[in-house]
Amino acid sequence: METANVIISSAPSIVNYDIVAQSILFYTSNSTTNCTINLRGSSTKTFDSVVANGECLTFVLILTNGSTAYTANSLTVDNVAITPKWQGGLAPIGNPNGIDSYTYSIIKSSNTSYTILGCLTNYA
Repeated sequence: METANVIISSAPSIVNYDIVAQSILFYTSNSTTNCTINLRGSSTKTFDSVVANGECLTFVLILTNGSTAYTANSLTVDNVAITPKWQGGLAPIGNPNGIDSYTYSIIKSSNTSYTILGCLTNYA
């Protein structure tokens, strides 16, 4: 069983994703803007201090879209930008009138050095 945090609102422009609080973060209201995911341990701990070298973490961000498609268009770890490697080779775009589920696996190879693999699945 994994912990899901279900939030009855749209995602803010910056989503502070606290890995100690949940594995899945689900925004149920229609998105109103693209968002940046800031991956961190918690509001008081860095991601780097919580995850050891050689560990891999998988997390999911679920966004609901109305007639206008918005997307999780960038990702940071402890406020440092990292470009994910996307399944299929291209960064995805959001999908209108459905639910987009972004799944990321982040592998920590050394202090502040990460490889992030991402994919988007649309549910309509």
